[in-house]
Amino acid sequence: MVKALIESGVVPKRLRRIAIAVPGMRNILVHGYAEVRHDIIYETLRTELDELGALLEALVREAEELDP
Repeated sequence: MVKALIESGVVPKRLRRIAIAVPGMRNILVHGYAEVRHDIIYETLRTELDELGALLEALVREAEELDP
């Protein structure tokens, strides 16, 4: 899914790295694929929150264009 979004241009080039990383973080949080390291979650949010927000905005814009 992420690959398709990148290839179609929905995800801007500057946000590709974070878009690729999001599913892995989600799997760790949801499925507990190891002990959740709160320090890593905190550091990720502290340093990546702006990019995560920009990625979500790009995805919302695309979704709204598909189904206004």
